Amino acid sequence: MIDRFDYTSPLGVLGQLADVMFLKRYMTRLLKERNKLIKSVAESGQADEFINGSKQCTTPAGETGC
Repeated sequence: MIDRFDYTSPLGVLGQLADVMFLKRYMTRLLKERNKLIKSVAESGQADEFINGSKQCTTPAGETGC
């Protein structure tokens, strides 16, 4: 799976500054954690439960798996 994430921050120079200081690191971490969770669910055999909508993940932040 490949994530493609394209965004442009608003507010011109201030938005670019926020990108450098916060947003890039935050979004990278968010996508990595999301990918860990997807991998964990897929490898555990629980994927069908999520796909069919019978289960929702409520994993606390910082933990992997459901």
